[in-house]
Amino acid sequence: MKKSGIIFLFIAFITFILSFFSFYYFQQSLHETIPAILAEATLIFLSAYIVERSLLLDVKNSITRYFKNEFDILKYSSEYSVQLLPPRRSTTKNPDVAYRAICEAISRSQTIKLFCTSGLDIFSQNTAHASPLLKAVREKINASKNKFTINVLSAEPLGSYSQNRGFLENPKYPNYLSDDVNMMHRALHQLSQISSSKVACNCYTYDFTPQAWFILTETEGFVETYHFGLSRRDPTDENSPIGGRVPLLHLTSGSDLWRALNEFFDFLVNENVDKELEKIRKDYFKIKKVFGSSAESVGSGSDD
Repeated sequence: MKKSGIIFLFIAFITFILSFFSFYYFQQSLHETIPAILAEATLIFLSAYIVERSLLLDVKNSITRYFKNEFDILKYSSEYSVQLLPPRRSTTKNPDVAYRAICEAISRSQTIKLFCTSGLDIFSQNTAHASPLLKAVREKINASKNKFTINVLSAEPLGSYSQNRGFLENPKYPNYLSDDVNMMHRALHQLSQISSSKVACNCYTYDFTPQAWFILTETEGFVETYHFGLSRRDPTDENSPIGGRVPLLHLTSGSDLWRALNEFFDFLVNENVDKELEKIRKDYFKIKKVFGSSAESVGSGSDD
């Protein structure tokens, strides 16, 4: 029985007890007491009916709002070819879902484009504790008959963005982010040397405050908006980064956002024949090439 129903039955029971007590105590006649009891019963159950209807209406409205929101999410997810995945890093959520989806996308691709701050969580020299994404890259390189291409655009180690974010995350060791970027560069360069016949690595740096982390393949894309998530860091680790704490957007190739990110990445890493645009690329975004094939140009992903 519903809690509200039990409450009203209890109130009715107490009311009837008081009525009968009044009948015996004041020695009222039966023909006076019965109408009073019936009137009380009518008022009690009328009140119960009104309250129950009000509660049911609230529940109905709540359910309606819930399903409207859910259907809106499904509608726009389908319209814009976007899905939500759990955060890559979290103290309360399981990040394996996001990593599995990215690994599966890597296994279906021949090219990846990574826009990141340090990238050390993916490309690390620590082979004993390699990230799931690095394992997926290595498996793809070993299994692929064609050359696998890796394009990475990370923060400039000595740039103002690296210094500012490094201080924000770890005031005691603000240069740690610069060290992370340098270690990632060494790991990526080592990967390109070991498997030079099966992988082509192009590494670039930028020095501006980015709006998102993303990784793109020919068929999919994964985007994480950057934020100052200090309150969401691992409380047991003072070096815990602020990134990776919000849900990922999972994109399908050909979607508007997937195309826009590909175009943005390609604009940043490729020289532009337009002098004004090239000036913006070099002076504002401060793009530098660290290593890679000088003759190779990074092209837009295909949505075929």
